[in-house]
Amino acid sequence: MFHAGSLSVPFKRLGDEFRRRTGVRVVCEASGSRLAARKVVQLGRRADVVAVSDYTVIEDLMMPEHAEWYAIFATNEMVVA
Repeated sequence: MFHAGSLSVPFKRLGDEFRRRTGVRVVCEASGSRLAARKVVQLGRRADVVAVSDYTVIEDLMMPEHAEWYAIFATNEMVVA
């Protein structure tokens, strides 16, 4: 999985749990969101999952040649208090 650095902790937990349940090892590689997409688009690297912190990265850089669909699985918002 290529993923945004901000997702490192939850994706490590997901990978560990997936391995525990299935015996399949998950390899996670953190970077910036745009770099995660460029690893596939420009460098030709293969990933089963590309998780970014901004869904427009998938739309702008990967679709339709390198991704057929995407899912928004979490959101947040910035608030000034």
